[in-house]
Amino acid sequence: MEITKLKNGQTDIHDRLHQAIDELHKDVTRVEIWAMALGSFSQPVPDYRPDEKFRLGKPSKSVPK
Repeated sequence: MEITKLKNGQTDIHDRLHQAIDELHKDVTRVEIWAMALGSFSQPVPDYRPDEKFRLGKPSKSVPK
């Protein structure tokens, strides 16, 4: 019976170790994703100049009353 308990204990430790490694892998992946997002968001927004063909006509002057 001692050998059975020892094998069950080793199996339990083995399973928990693999589970911890899997969770660590997921955490590292999550950190990499957030680090890339933070790097992208820390860049300045590029200047935007619309093409002239999309500009509307001259603003109309209001008629005095």
